Amino acid sequence: MDGVVHNLPAELKLIKKKTYEIEAIPGESSTFIKWSGDIKSEKNPMELVIKDDYEIFSEFEFKMFSVDVVVDPVEAGTVTGIGKYSRGENVTLNATVNHGWEFKGWFQNGSMISQNLTFSMVVNSDVALDAKFEKKIYNIDIFVTPSEGGTASGGGYYYYKDIANLLAIPHEGWEFTNWTVNNTELSSNSNLQLNIENNISITANFERALYSLSLTSFPQEGGATSGGGYFYFDETATVTAIKNEGWSFDYWTDGDSIISYDSVLTVKIKNDQNLIANFSSVTDLDDNGSDIFKLSFGNPYPNPFNPASKFSFSLAEYSKVTLKIFDVNGQLIVNLLENKSLASGQYNLTFEASNLPSGIYFYRYVVNEISSANVVVNSGKIILLK
Repeated sequence: MDGVVHNLPAELKLIKKKTYEIEAIPGESSTFIKWSGDIKSEKNPMELVIKDDYEIFSEFEFKMFSVDVVVDPVEAGTVTGIGKYSRGENVTLNATVNHGWEFKGWFQNGSMISQNLTFSMVVNSDVALDAKFEKKIYNIDIFVTPSEGGTASGGGYYYYKDIANLLAIPHEGWEFTNWTVNNTELSSNSNLQLNIENNISITANFERALYSLSLTSFPQEGGATSGGGYFYFDETATVTAIKNEGWSFDYWTDGDSIISYDSVLTVKIKNDQNLIANFSSVTDLDDNGSDIFKLSFGNPYPNPFNPASKFSFSLAEYSKVTLKIFDVNGQLIVNLLENKSLASGQYNLTFEASNLPSGIYFYRYVVNEISSANVVVNSGKIILLK
C-alpha cells in the first residue's frame, strides 16, 4: 500500500478521508482475480478513500499453463495429455502410432527431447512440443515358380503407401499365370501395381505354353491331313497330307510361304500355326479312251500371286509339251515343262516364285500334237506381288 508491502492478513490503521493506492501482488503460481469484502473491484492497483473501517479481501487463483502438441504429420498418430496444468504439476504425454508409421520422437524448438512413446515432465510454463512420425519401410520379396519360367522385377524396399510396379516376363515357350500370396491368387495381370502397406512375399507363377497346330486341306475335296493338335514349345509334330483319288499333293504352306513339297512333314513347334496342304486335280485318259478332252489352256490362278500360281491345261491327244517362264527382258527364268510327253487329259502344275523379286513375268506354252502334227503356242502375263 502506497509503496509499502504488507504480508496478508494484516490490520492497518489508516487516516480517514485520505486516499491510498492498494495493490494485490500475486505469487509466481497465481494471478489476481478481484477485491471482495467491503470493497468490490477488479482493478489492481486501485485507489481507496478511507471513510470508515473496512474488511477487504484480495482473491487469487492458481495460474494455469498450456501443454500443446502438434502431431507431424497429422495422419501418422495421436497424442494424449494435451491441456491446461498448474505450476509444478506432473504431466504425462503418450503417443499412439497408426499403422504404417514409426514414432520419431518429442521435439521442442527443433531439438529432440525424448524418443519414448510416453514422456513425463513438470509444468512450470507454457509448453509447445512436436510429436514427429515417419513412414515405415516395408520389403517386397518376389519369387518365380518355376525358376526357368521367366523373370519378375519390382521387389525391394518401399515406404508405407508407396506404389510398387511389379512386372513378370515369361521366357520363350512359357506363359505367365498369376501372382500369388500365400498360395492365394492376387492378380492375373503380369503388370501389377501394389499399394504398399505391409511386408509381402509374392510369387510370379509361370506354366509351359501350349500351342495349336491346325491343318487345312485346300481345296477340301483334294485330300485329308493328320498330325495336328496341341503341343508344348519345342516339341516335334509330324503332319501328313493324304491325297484323294484323282488329286495330287503339291506342297505345304504357312501363310503365304511354301515350306515343303513333302507330304510328310516334321514341324518344330514355336508358336500357333495353321498349315495348309495344297492339292491339285489330275485327270488322265482311261484305258478305254472313254474321256474326251479338247486342247485348252486355263488362266494361271491366282494372278497377281504370291508366292505361287497354278497352271492348268488339257490335251486332246498324246503331245509333247513345253512351258517356260520369262522375265520382262526375255531372259528364261524356269522351265516348268521341257518337251514333256503327256497323254490326253487335264493337267495342273505350280509355279513357285518365293525366290524371285516382285514384277511382271511371261509364260509360253508350246504343244506339239503327235498324231495330227499340229503345233500350238499359247502365252500370257503373270504378276508377282510381294
